[in-house]
Amino acid sequence: MRMKSFARDTKGAAAIEFALLMMPFLLLTLGAIEVGRIMWTREVLKQVAAAGARCMGITQPECGTGAATDTTMATDFVIAEAQRRTLRLATTNVTADAAATCGSVSGFSQVTLTYAYRPVTPLLIPAFGSSLNLTASSCYPNQT
Repeated sequence: MRMKSFARDTKGAAAIEFALLMMPFLLLTLGAIEVGRIMWTREVLKQVAAAGARCMGITQPECGTGAATDTTMATDFVIAEAQRRTLRLATTNVTADAAATCGSVSGFSQVTLTYAYRPVTPLLIPAFGSSLNLTASSCYPNQT
């Protein structure tokens, strides 16, 4: 008695393998992009907060007149610095204090920034949620 051999049909195997691997690869790629964007945004917030605190501490012309620091001018400076780095901040996102205490030592200028980061892919990657609140704060000693 002769056994009947069955040949395996492999015509659609590549398409099925691609379909199975595409979604995890896509999620991994988009997740890496979002993490990179979050890290970049956090770094920009740190740099802008440091620039604002330094501007107030040294009393640069953009943040005050003479030896007097103007928190409104400092807030405008911080918003302009963030905009220059393609990050949009509103006045409500900036807290400027020309007489702050940092590390239990007084005589500092402090800038605190808050930012609601909104991911591009909240529907594809629900783990990121609809927004992530980022904060950055910096102190600089007042020059007197």
